[in-house]
Amino acid sequence: MASLIDAAGRVVIPKAIRTAARLEPGTRLQFRVTSAGVLEIEPEPLENAIQKEGRLTVAQPRESLPALKQAQVNGTLADLRADTANRG
Repeated sequence: MASLIDAAGRVVIPKAIRTAARLEPGTRLQFRVTSAGVLEIEPEPLENAIQKEGRLTVAQPRESLPALKQAQVNGTLADLRADTANRG
């Protein structure tokens, strides 16, 4: 897939790639250029605080995030189930 850089330096990430990478509007991205000149783009990782909740240890994001959409939950469940099926 190809895209162009506009005069303001913006690039449109094609919808098929945004969907496959689960990139939503407002997602923060990190950019790197490797020594081979390859441009790498990835979602910025969330900063988390590790804390105890009862007997569990959980990671809580340090910033407030919007609630997950049902489609996001369904997609994650499908991925986890596929990974489990591929291992067995």
